[in-house]
Amino acid sequence: MAQLGRDFVLQLSGFGADFEFNGNHYKTLWTAVRGPVCKRRNYKQDWIMIDMWPVNEKTGNQIGGEVAVGSDAWTAALESQNDHDAFFGTRIRIGELGVFQFADDYKPSLPRFMVEEQLLRFLEQLELKPEWHADPIWHEMFMDVYKQYEFYRERSLKESIFFYHWSRDCDLCESEGVEVFSDWFEAAEWINCFGESAEGPQSLHQMTYEQWRVFTPEPMRDRGLEHFEEYGYGH
Repeated sequence: MAQLGRDFVLQLSGFGADFEFNGNHYKTLWTAVRGPVCKRRNYKQDWIMIDMWPVNEKTGNQIGGEVAVGSDAWTAALESQNDHDAFFGTRIRIGELGVFQFADDYKPSLPRFMVEEQLLRFLEQLELKPEWHADPIWHEMFMDVYKQYEFYRERSLKESIFFYHWSRDCDLCESEGVEVFSDWFEAAEWINCFGESAEGPQSLHQMTYEQWRVFTPEPMRDRGLEHFEEYGYGH
């Protein structure tokens, strides 16, 4: 399998972490809310525990059913996971981008705008009442809305427009990357500005979603400095 590009990985929302409670070992699955609702939340890190199950300490294999929401182990995991930055190295791919697996015939029960509004309200409730995270009824309702949101988020990203760009400035520094746009109007505005600021040769072409998934840009290259280091002054 090709290695995923860094920009694509930043869009993933599934994170796993190990947890020990009363001598038993567990795996916990969390999500970091991404997409338009994240922006409306002013980029707050909204962390939600999706699932938890017991595992064998040596093999890591699951040895029992899922841990019940609101149980002592579930509540202890919520209280212990304060440093979520530690999850960044252990991303779990279950769905394409998020923590859900969608069947080909899956269809959300609510339109996108309603799902986004409901998710925003749930997150605001959770901020005021974090103990609801361990309430099984609240958690079930939240998961229903969040799954629909993740479906819309994944579909929107897959339907985005991707443009690869390369440029060399007047100091002979080269850089490359990929810009992601939600529509052609947004893309056209950026492309026009990209051309207007040219200091040297440029390259620009559209990429597919599949190409973007595995693209990792090369570090910026300073050809002027490379020339100086190899030949010194006067060349």
